[in-house]
Amino acid sequence: MTIGVLRPCVLLPAAADDWSPQRLRAVLLHELGHVRRRDTLIQLGAQLACAFYWWNPLAWLAAARLRIEREHACDDLVLGAGVRPSSYAADLLEVARSLSPSQPAHPGAVCMAERSWTEARLRRILDSGVQRRPPGAWLRFLARGAALACAVTLACTSVRPALPRAGSPIASPGTEAHASRGTLSLGAPSVQGAHSDAFRPPALAPEDTIDLALVADEVQRHLGDLKQCYERRLLARPALSGQVVIHWIITATGEVSDRCITQDTLGDADVRACVNELVASAQFPAPRGTAVDVTFPFVFAAR
Repeated sequence: MTIGVLRPCVLLPAAADDWSPQRLRAVLLHELGHVRRRDTLIQLGAQLACAFYWWNPLAWLAAARLRIEREHACDDLVLGAGVRPSSYAADLLEVARSLSPSQPAHPGAVCMAERSWTEARLRRILDSGVQRRPPGAWLRFLARGAALACAVTLACTSVRPALPRAGSPIASPGTEAHASRGTLSLGAPSVQGAHSDAFRPPALAPEDTIDLALVADEVQRHLGDLKQCYERRLLARPALSGQVVIHWIITATGEVSDRCITQDTLGDADVRACVNELVASAQFPAPRGTAVDVTFPFVFAAR
């Protein structure tokens, strides 16, 4: 095996003292091929990639294929040096037979043989129709250039979604919250707005009022959930835009006793339900008086 990244070393078993010069030459040619190709460094990079992307099966498949291809490349170096394929295949088979099936290979080592795929490797060594010449310098240059161009193109064209977190401040009255697919803005709130036929709150005294800035702050605190709800609907309806106006009653304890959507130009039942849920789950400041009727418009615009 070959082990070590900065200063690779070739390790031979004690039985190598009894090997023939031909076998010793073939084994050393193979292992020194790993040293020249810096395969231990490449294997370390592959192991790090599998550690970072452990959840991705393609990373493990690529690492496994890399191990196979590096052995094929070193086998081709041995055969290109004039070693007979039949003699080299016999030596490789003998090395594989000497391996202990219960002893795992060192994770930082590049081993010459593995029991799991020796048969396919022997067939390839004995196949005279396999192209064993390494790619030329121009072909390697073009392949690296194409890979670099693809990586740069993907890096420049990929857009990372930036959906807001639930409960995070998104916008204040009169300002917009920007996201990847649409914007959500709050219109100016008002007290004692017009009531629809379906929404008739009790009579409100003239002195009943509330600090609308505090009401807007509470709405803003829950706006992240509403924005995510709107983003999900935009996936199904990319042109979804409009306004939803909701009236609700804030009691003397700051709770919502009743609510009703009086205007809906958006026309989406899911977003309308999310607006109702936002108002119902909020805890508003206590008004000055018995109860306050608040009107709040939400403006949705697709980008």
